[in-house]
Amino acid sequence: MYGRRIQPGYTLLLFLTIVFTVGAIITLGYNAKAVTPNLLGYKGFSSLAPLTTLGLLACSFITCKVRVRFFKR
Repeated sequence: MYGRRIQPGYTLLLFLTIVFTVGAIITLGYNAKAVTPNLLGYKGFSSLAPLTTLGLLACSFITCKVRVRFFKR
């Protein structure tokens, strides 16, 4: 663990994985000020809640797999 340097691309992909995952969680949140309900029937941050959540989780999965494949420790 000590003495190994983290490559710059690893940090970027880890950051993107975290951002995509947090974004997926936020899209399922409730927003009382939303104009229209989402596909699940409640007013949320995203009107296409299940689709955007799955899309962001797919992006998170892809960045995680790329990070593991190209930056093995």
